Amino acid sequence: MPESSGSVEPMPLTLSVAHQQTDEKKAAIVRERRSALQKAWRESERGKAYEKAYNESWKRRASRAKYVASEKGKAAKRRYNARYAASKKGKEARAKYAASEKGKAVSAYSVYKYAASAKGKAARAKRTSSRQGKAAKAKYDAKYAASAKGKVVRAVANAKSNACRSALKKGFSEKEAKKIGESAANAKKAELLSVGRCPDS
Repeated sequence: MPESSGSVEPMPLTLSVAHQQTDEKKAAIVRERRSALQKAWRESERGKAYEKAYNESWKRRASRAKYVASEKGKAAKRRYNARYAASKKGKEARAKYAASEKGKAVSAYSVYKYAASAKGKAARAKRTSSRQGKAAKAKYDAKYAASAKGKVVRAVANAKSNACRSALKKGFSEKEAKKIGESAANAKKAELLSVGRCPDS
C-alpha cells in the first residue's frame, strides 16, 4: 500500500456551488459598475448642476414656509384670498361648494358653533336690542302670528290661560288650575285638528 503524502486533494466543485459563486461574482461586478456610474454622474457637470438645483429647491421651500408663517406672509395670503373670493371664478367655486352636501353640513355646523359661542351670543344680544333687530323681530312675529301655525299656537295658548285664570277665580289651587289649563289646551288642539286647522308642529 503506498504511503500518504500528507496533502489533501481539493474536492471538486459541485454544479450548485459553482453557480452560486458565479452569481455572487456577477452581482459584485454589477455593484461595482453601478457605484462607478453614480460617482461619475456626481462628478460630472450635469450631476453637479442637478445636485445644486436640488439643494436650492429645499432652501426655497424652507424660505417659503418661513414666509408663509410670518405676519407679512399671512397678510399676503389674506389679500389673495379676498381677491379670489371677489372674482368671478371664486364666486362660482364658493356657490358650487355651498350647494354641495358637504358645504351645507359645514355651513350648518359653523352657524351652530358660532351661535353657541360667547361671541355669537353677544352679537345676537346686541342685534336683538338694536333698533334694526327689534324691527326685524316685530316683522317676524307679525308674519308668524298671521300664519296658520301661529294662529293655532295663539288659540291654544289663549284657551290654556283663560281656563287657568277662570279656575283660580273659582278658588282652585295653582296646581289644580294648571292642570285645568293643560286640559283646555289639549281640548282646543283636538278641536282644531278635527276641522283640519292644526298643522304639524
